[in-house]
Amino acid sequence: MYEYRHVRGHIEVFLHGVFQFSADTMAEARRLVFELESEKEGRP
Repeated sequence: MYEYRHVRGHIEVFLHGVFQFSADTMAEARRLVFELESEKEGRP
């Protein structure tokens, strides 16, 4: 499960409590999570 945390003006993304990446906005964070999940599932 992904968790989004607002930290000092940016978004940090965690998966099962482990830091994955940071993003400038929530929209960017969600887009990157979608891209990661798509890659895992083998979608282009």
